[in-house]
Amino acid sequence: MATKTNVFTTIVRPELLGQTPLDKNMTFAVKANTGCGYPAPASTPSLRNWVPKDYSPVVKALVDSGHIIVAIANMHELAFGITSENPSYGDVDNPQKTGYIPGGSSGGSAAAVAMNAVSFALGTDTGGSMRIPASLCGVVGYRPTIGLYSQAVVCPLSSTTDTIGVFSQKVTTVQQAHKAIIPSSVPTTRSLEGVRIGVPRKYFYKVLDSEVARVTEAALTSLRDAGAVLVECNFSDDFAEGSMPIVTACFNLITYETNLLLPKYLKEQEAPVSFEQLVENIGDPVVKQVITSAGRVTEEMYEKCLQKKDAVRKNYDDYFSANKLEAFVCPTTILPAIERPTGPTTKVAGQEFPTIIAYTVNTFPQALAGVPCISIPSGLTAAGLPVGLELVAPRGMDEDLLGLAVSVQAALPSLPQLSFDDFKGRL
Repeated sequence: MATKTNVFTTIVRPELLGQTPLDKNMTFAVKANTGCGYPAPASTPSLRNWVPKDYSPVVKALVDSGHIIVAIANMHELAFGITSENPSYGDVDNPQKTGYIPGGSSGGSAAAVAMNAVSFALGTDTGGSMRIPASLCGVVGYRPTIGLYSQAVVCPLSSTTDTIGVFSQKVTTVQQAHKAIIPSSVPTTRSLEGVRIGVPRKYFYKVLDSEVARVTEAALTSLRDAGAVLVECNFSDDFAEGSMPIVTACFNLITYETNLLLPKYLKEQEAPVSFEQLVENIGDPVVKQVITSAGRVTEEMYEKCLQKKDAVRKNYDDYFSANKLEAFVCPTTILPAIERPTGPTTKVAGQEFPTIIAYTVNTFPQALAGVPCISIPSGLTAAGLPVGLELVAPRGMDEDLLGLAVSVQAALPSLPQLSFDDFKGRL
């Protein structure tokens, strides 16, 4: 029997699946944690079939522009994970290779785009949940400058790093969706000729899977051949560690803020259960453990996390300005997709890492810095698994980022396209 993809929690317009127009009336999927007039259960048991009271302003802007909601996308439970393995709603399968993770937490959204079920999809990104699945599924995944998109009526994790984002096959499609969300934006294409792009090897290239390294170096050569000026320059020595490691700051900050924000969200949106009831019925024991461990993060620890966030933002400002850069590039993730079921640790280049750290080590910093970034497919490993290249720009420079990203994607090899017809029987 064929493996189910478990990509959707609800299919709204089955007759439109597989139809992917690229201008007006585009079809799209909405991540299951975002209010859109249909069930938005955040893929947790207590909220099954629940429709939030209000409607996300981001979704409303897209629908008002003529784009059509086709389905609600499955996800890692409550967005607390990076594999999209879900014991209650089914593990999301990677369309590129059956039995492998699609990344997360927005795994269903990325997979829907990868299998060409929809023109684009909405996800959310707290520490990498747009860019990780984009990289692993071989699609484009855009995280905007923090605060640019409204986070209203989205099941929250962190007021500091949460944002809605957009998946698509092409950067130009992201621009179309972005134009609907931010009407003042003007889609452009920027030549790479003479553009200074940083290559911060000291942190972002430190430990890489050998195939990720090979594909990434080939991508850098392609950018150079397209006229980009690649500048080998690193962040300051205290960037990654300093008084607190970035990953520690992110985990503590998110855990603390979730326990403040989620109870309020459930009450405001008239959920059928309280926060305590929701936590009691969480299906994934790891997610449950993380949320119930919030008590270990004191207010003093939280304040230190916010100080780390401020320091990281200054690091980014200084990095771009001191080196006269318009952007920097790095591998989106240090390893490609791995097989399910995943374990607590995984090996990368012979070194053992906690699985969640292995996938977020290159994505957490941008989330903490609040900068716009986009993962673009850069090639395939020898095993046929996608690799992503992340393009990162200064805060507020989203239109410039997207304009450059169009040319970056044009300079990189195109991945073979999947046919939605091959997945119809596995939904």
